[in-house]
Amino acid sequence: MIMNCFPAGGNVASDVLTFTYSGTYTLIDDGNGDWRIKFLTSGTLIITEYSGTIDVFLVGGGGGTSTDAWVGGVFRWTAKGGGGHNTLASNMSVLLNTGYPIVIGAGGTGHYVENTNDTAGTGGTTTGFGESATGGEGGETDISIGNINGTNRSTYEFQGTEGDIYGRVGSEAWNSAAANTGNGGGGSSNGLFNGGSGIVVIRNHRAA
Repeated sequence: MIMNCFPAGGNVASDVLTFTYSGTYTLIDDGNGDWRIKFLTSGTLIITEYSGTIDVFLVGGGGGTSTDAWVGGVFRWTAKGGGGHNTLASNMSVLLNTGYPIVIGAGGTGHYVENTNDTAGTGGTTTGFGESATGGEGGETDISIGNINGTNRSTYEFQGTEGDIYGRVGSEAWNSAAANTGNGGGGSSNGLFNGGSGIVVIRNHRAA
């Protein structure tokens, strides 16, 4: 898809952004000439027109949930997946008509074992623009000491103070984490859930 002259109402050359992306993305107009693009699946970005610089925010996939059980299928505990790591790069220059491969880290898979130790799957690494963010660790069930939850790395987008939050440890909800959050797989007293995939977000460079 090609997006011409975005955002609408841009009045200087650096406002004009024209690009193609082979994967799935969401384009957001923040107003006053500011914009963001959220890359939801892996693909290749080619910017054909833009004279400004960009900020880049990456989140790795969240870790999966690990569940251990008694013989007979009675759950003892659930260890929640850790949130994906995040990386921020600011004021980056971009080359026009150049392919920028973006890889969105997958969420870690949940694991189920019976009467033994187990660590669920680690989230995949997210990469783009020469930067990377590793995935969160899977939850660990240990028959001696119980559950070992993954780490909470909760952060706002672009490590700011408002907006979307990414990289949370798994919640108490009995479900897999949502895609493109980098959150860990959840669970309370039972369940077996996957972590959420990661994300790459870029925006026109803004002063801190």
